[in-house]
Amino acid sequence: MHALASSAPIPVIPADHDAGDFTIPAQPAKTADGGAQSGGDLVLNPARLAEVMASTRQVSQVLTAVFIDEESAERARSPDIEEPLAGGVAGLDPAHSRFVRALAAQPAWPRAELEAVAVELGLMASGAIETVNDAAFDAADAPLLEGHDPVELDREVLKEILDD
Repeated sequence: MHALASSAPIPVIPADHDAGDFTIPAQPAKTADGGAQSGGDLVLNPARLAEVMASTRQVSQVLTAVFIDEESAERARSPDIEEPLAGGVAGLDPAHSRFVRALAAQPAWPRAELEAVAVELGLMASGAIETVNDAAFDAADAPLLEGHDPVELDREVLKEILDD
């Protein structure tokens, strides 16, 4: 197979050595209003183009004002997600704090049940476990959740982060 390989290029289509096939077209003639004119080519009217551009700028300004106002109103209506809430566990956000409190109900969880709890809270189980363990290390120098199936809670760490 390698004996058939060649280091030289293999032509797929023979080269066209006749350079006279293509020519640069002549410049189109100008019309009285400055637009280009030729057979069936596109003709641009600079005055009309300026009108369309001005109209586009006006519409853009109106839409910008509408959407900026809506975004400002939306921010005023909804609280900032990053803002810490009272009652968080070991500095965790509300969803992860609820996750820890739910898991505190029993000392070990089958992986499927733990994943169901996470999904119910809008979390991904593996990411939630990592986030909770990071917070536990910060607060107690040990992970809260260990194992894969079942996932076990360290009761001493749990007590320490809930009292934090």
